[in-house]
Amino acid sequence: MSDPGNSPHALPERSKTLFGRDPLLERLRQLLKAHTQVSEVILIEGPGGTGKTVMLQALESDLRAAKPRVFLPIYDFYHIDNFRASAIEEAISVALRVEHPELTDAFATYDAARADLARSRITGDAFQAAQRAVRAAFVASYNHAVEQLALPYRIVLLFDTLEQAVVLSDGADQVLGVSENDASAGGEHWLRESLPQLKGTLTILGGRSHTLYGAPVGLYDALAAKLPVQHEAIRGLDFAATQALARDMLADAVAKDSPDRNLALQLDLDDQVKLLTWHLISEGMPFWVALLFTLEFIGQEPNSPLTEFQEQVAAAGPKSNGLTMAELAQRAHSIREHVFASLTNQITLASSPLIVAIQCMASIRKGLTADLLKAVLEALEVQADATQLFEQLSRLVIVKRRRSQIYTRRGTKPNNPRDREMQLFLHDEMYAWLDKHPPASDHLRGAVSEAVLAWYKKVIAETEEQRIEAVEILLTLPESDQRGRARQSALRDDAIRRRHQLERDLLGYAYEAQQGDRGRAAALFNLLMLQAIVAHESGHGTALHQEALRNILRQNTRPSLAAELEFAAHWLLRAAVQNEDWHECDRLTPLIEQHYHHALRQGSGLEVALLQLALAIAPLFRGIGTRPEDRSKILAILERGEAALDHTMADAGSAEEQRWAILLRARLLNFRGYLHRLNYELADAIDAYQRSAQLVRSDQTLAPQLRATTLRNLAFALSEDGDGIEAKRIGLAALKIHQLHGSTQEVALDRSTLTLVEIRLGGAERALRYAHASVYAIRQLRSSRALTLTLTALADAYRKTAEQIEDNIPEQDALFTESLAVLAQFEQILQESDGDRQNVERWCRLFQSRGGVYRSWGRARSRRHHKLLPQDEAQMHADFARARENLEAALRVAKAPLPDLHKLAQVELNPAARHPPLVLADLYEDLAAVYVNEDVYDERLYAYLRYAEAQAPEYQIIPGFGVPVLEKPIRAFWRELGQCELQRMIAAFGQFGQGSYRFNPLDASRTHVHAAGHEPFLHDAAYHLVRMMAYLIGYNSASRMVGLAQALTLREMLRGNGLTAAQLDLIDLTAYQVAEDYNLLYSESFRIVQTVIRRARQNLGYDL
Repeated sequence: MSDPGNSPHALPERSKTLFGRDPLLERLRQLLKAHTQVSEVILIEGPGGTGKTVMLQALESDLRAAKPRVFLPIYDFYHIDNFRASAIEEAISVALRVEHPELTDAFATYDAARADLARSRITGDAFQAAQRAVRAAFVASYNHAVEQLALPYRIVLLFDTLEQAVVLSDGADQVLGVSENDASAGGEHWLRESLPQLKGTLTILGGRSHTLYGAPVGLYDALAAKLPVQHEAIRGLDFAATQALARDMLADAVAKDSPDRNLALQLDLDDQVKLLTWHLISEGMPFWVALLFTLEFIGQEPNSPLTEFQEQVAAAGPKSNGLTMAELAQRAHSIREHVFASLTNQITLASSPLIVAIQCMASIRKGLTADLLKAVLEALEVQADATQLFEQLSRLVIVKRRRSQIYTRRGTKPNNPRDREMQLFLHDEMYAWLDKHPPASDHLRGAVSEAVLAWYKKVIAETEEQRIEAVEILLTLPESDQRGRARQSALRDDAIRRRHQLERDLLGYAYEAQQGDRGRAAALFNLLMLQAIVAHESGHGTALHQEALRNILRQNTRPSLAAELEFAAHWLLRAAVQNEDWHECDRLTPLIEQHYHHALRQGSGLEVALLQLALAIAPLFRGIGTRPEDRSKILAILERGEAALDHTMADAGSAEEQRWAILLRARLLNFRGYLHRLNYELADAIDAYQRSAQLVRSDQTLAPQLRATTLRNLAFALSEDGDGIEAKRIGLAALKIHQLHGSTQEVALDRSTLTLVEIRLGGAERALRYAHASVYAIRQLRSSRALTLTLTALADAYRKTAEQIEDNIPEQDALFTESLAVLAQFEQILQESDGDRQNVERWCRLFQSRGGVYRSWGRARSRRHHKLLPQDEAQMHADFARARENLEAALRVAKAPLPDLHKLAQVELNPAARHPPLVLADLYEDLAAVYVNEDVYDERLYAYLRYAEAQAPEYQIIPGFGVPVLEKPIRAFWRELGQCELQRMIAAFGQFGQGSYRFNPLDASRTHVHAAGHEPFLHDAAYHLVRMMAYLIGYNSASRMVGLAQALTLREMLRGNGLTAAQLDLIDLTAYQVAEDYNLLYSESFRIVQTVIRRARQNLGYDL
């Protein structure tokens, strides 16, 4: 027996000649030359090792030599990246345009549809429809190209390893009745649906009858039902062709001037018994003939089963009766196990660099490149020239060569999509055998796996750095630099594509490094899958799903229950987050709750937490969660998800499992925060968001886009709760992260949030700049859905800017008009998408914003520095009327009661109202403010204030105690109560100056009750002044509301000729008594009250 370890070249190379396939090859060549435009499919079907790939390579060589033929080079479904439908279409369109650049116009429709899909991927708008449009556009563009070329022959498409294009079952799909059968699905769906529609095309497919996991391939019959399919079943070579193949390999080895030649000269292939033995064992399959030749080349153990079998063949004789030969043929198949075992054992024991490289390939199933080989050899401390070794490996008979799109090349230029790089593999049969019989002495397997994982993580990190570099340059380039922006955009997109390819391969190696479908592989899969779903990367997600199943089914007969729970979560998340298919969510949710009831109620673990997260997200993404019963149910789901994690965090072993557990808890907390935010439980929302952000703060690479979304949510909640400065800081941090890691839409939504923060802070001009940038970006994306999230912020920014312009009436009117125009666009979008007004939050937002614009415009008209003309006064009252009309419409949408005009002193609340109490309080207070701004002081004003105040009974000031101390207060309630007191105070001052009236609900008339100067109204004003300041300080002492309230109070005291000294004394004394009653004498709020009164005295000259 030879020692392969003593020779660096002691392995034979593959033959360059195709044996035994001449008749079939000739028929196929005639089809290539046929002058016809009839589409047809040729299926070359056979077991592994029969030479299907070699035959396709021969046809590809013929096509290359017959320029200018138009064809798709071999498209191999072995590569997981090629599973994506978009990858198939890209490869075909590139192949056609390379030979015929003039076809760019033919594919214009397809390119436009892809651009629309890219926008839809960012925005989520009509995502599934956009995918279907791309598939249809490709077919139309391809057929247009065929007509434009008007070639006498057909375009040729070559596909290999078709059995790997089949969609695999994850277990949950059968439970839920779902499958990868839509436009985002992978290769099988594309071949079933798109391929039959292509005109003038000859498609040649190579594949097996069964998948590598044992299931029959039903795709072939599906194709045959839609277009002509010529089935060419190939099996083993006949005995003569087997002899010719073996002797050709020997002749090639003898011809080489190397140590191999001496070994080859010692081989005897004139021995007919030996060749007959090989033929029986191989059944004429070229791969097995090559393996037997390799074993003969490197030597085999004496008295082995192979030797014994050869002796039995010799005893039977080549002309023995059929029964004896049939018996031998039946036993021959079992000898294959020995051939594999003998070969792998000898390779494992050898030590030359070439042999070590082959040992490494046993653990490298995604393709060996020269760079990866170099990294692995360095990790193993093997001294060898990686480039030279790679070339040697590529020529070996036991090594299979495949070409795939480049994803390991890095540089300053984007990769050309038609460029391919060589990757090396062991044959699928060898990988399958190694799965079942891992060599006991394979001491390199673990070390190689870790080296491969480390290399992939390093290259992914480098690729991400290049993407960030391109993005940072993009952020500095002006819109006018179209060439520079196009270049950096191409570099960014290229890096994203390469990162996705690398991530999918990394996932495969994570499964390769372990047994089973749990552990770090499952953690990595779920982390990548969640990010793909959130980013609407449907193709990437589909390929990740297929990659995980390939590895799980390779090791097991089916996924474990834990894996099935995760797959079920992914299906629901895709329906809710990626597709926004609420009918599908409604269908899936009860199926999941019923089938996985036990696991959901009693189980723990990462998989249970993920499924609970999906069950919570599905309703939250459609705005469900404000009704008490919905809120309670969703909160219980989130709590069960967190409880499932509590039993898991301590047991999370690998770094990947720990990172996934952290991210999962962070997402559960984020959506707990969102649930609280929907209900304006701001303290709870802020707490949940802060805890979520804290969890992922230490790992800046862990899902940065999701982290930034949490920060944006936190900024909004903080702003609503009165902490505008901190909200701005956090909102800017979210913006910075999204600019580097997020989509254009996420950046736009960050700016929209900053718009609202700036409005709270009083920065109207900055708010308007943020709002313009936000809406401009969303309009470029053509996203109706995202516009609904940003238009009201723009309208509010216009309104707030207009309020600050009092000396330029035309400009002020133009801004109010623009605000209303923006809201009209918002309403049109809502009518088209939600005509039945199910999204209460958005409809209420529309009506409240529009009511605010009319109220502000009416107030602006009343303040203008000239006497109102009759028509202007009429317009002012019309504005206030429209303000009331819209605010009341908001309350009706929310199913919140309006005051009964005949029972204005009573408050009747609706516990089933569809909006949180804080928002309702704001609406009621806004309506009261309309009456105050219009100087209408009667029972209707106070009725709305009572309804507003009734939303927060536990927050109201307590005699002898002051503002209550609550464990987790929603401080915004104190803002609303403070504003109610503000309206009461202004009304009291107004009635002191103008007199008071009583409203008659029967005829809507008003009866004069008190004349102007009625001093009890000053007592009322002082009473509400003290309470107002107490509430606003409880909200936030640094809030601009405190300063605004002081200014408005001072304005009322100075109105006209101002209050007299005695009247101010009356207010001062009353304020003191009220402060004493509420235990506020030494409070900051009362100090401010005294300061305002003192300033009034100073302004009126009473203290001079």
